[in-house]
Amino acid sequence: MAKRAAAKKRRPAARKKVAAKRRKPAATKRRKAAAKRKTKKAAAGKKAAKRGAAKAAAKKRKPAAKKRAAKRTPRKAAPAKKPSARELGRSVDDYVAGLDGWQRDIVDVLRAIVQKAAPNSSESIKWGQPVYEDAGPFAHIKAFKSHVNVGFWRGIDLPDPSGALTGSGDKMRHIKISSPEELDESVLADFVAKAVRLNRRKGDPTKG
Repeated sequence: MAKRAAAKKRRPAARKKVAAKRRKPAATKRRKAAAKRKTKKAAAGKKAAKRGAAKAAAKKRKPAAKKRAAKRTPRKAAPAKKPSARELGRSVDDYVAGLDGWQRDIVDVLRAIVQKAAPNSSESIKWGQPVYEDAGPFAHIKAFKSHVNVGFWRGIDLPDPSGALTGSGDKMRHIKISSPEELDESVLADFVAKAVRLNRRKGDPTKG
């Protein structure tokens, strides 16, 4: 009888152990499920943080892009190129006809001197002024408000004992004439003849 009573006492304890064993897997599953949910939440939180950081960076970049766009000014269209005197068919006679009286007188004399000293040279409007060529340009005439210049492309190489030539360029020199009385035909004719000889010996001064 005592044994049966002891067995009866042990049965509830054994049942409790079995029930506890059955409950353990269920608790473990719940813990694992809770851990998974936490992991998913953490991952979702990281993704949300990344998206927020990306949006903030994009917002910061937008003002910079606007500033760059504001700095970019539209390119202005290049002004239409004016046709040259040659394209317009302008001659040296047309150039002289547009000058005042005293300027016209000086230019007329200069033209005559050049044509006499260099009879084989050509005369045309280039760079907006009368230009004389023989193996390349050697002389030009240009009228200003208060004087007329006669210039020589190889002026630096021309003998000039009287110091009539002025200028500071690499090659070109000129004589400034303010009245017809200042014209010295013999000096000018000598410069013209020597300028032609230099061109024929050295070639076109605009090409080297």
